[in-house]
Amino acid sequence: MEDLSFDFINSAWYSTHENKQDMLNSPTLLLTFLSKHKIFIKKIPDEKTIKILNDMRNLLLASVKELAEGKVISQATIRKLNLYLSLSPCVRSAKLYNNTVELKVEPLS
Repeated sequence: MEDLSFDFINSAWYSTHENKQDMLNSPTLLLTFLSKHKIFIKKIPDEKTIKILNDMRNLLLASVKELAEGKVISQATIRKLNLYLSLSPCVRSAKLYNNTVELKVEPLS
């Protein structure tokens, strides 16, 4: 999961390169990314879902930058993260414990 998270965050690197495509805007690149992480989908996400994924990626990127600078992730950021996590097929929640963000995952029953 850690590789998936960092690969997803790092997929935004295209924005600093002149001729690179964002995998979220290319079905072929997206399917390649997903298969690399053994994630299989029935259909390509629609425009609304792509926007949500892009916004979530930006939030994660900003959070990683804050952590790298020695900052603590705010409760507001944790709430935003939990909104994104609530869209998944299992219940995930992020909590801040002693300046560390922990993720709790519970399958849907």
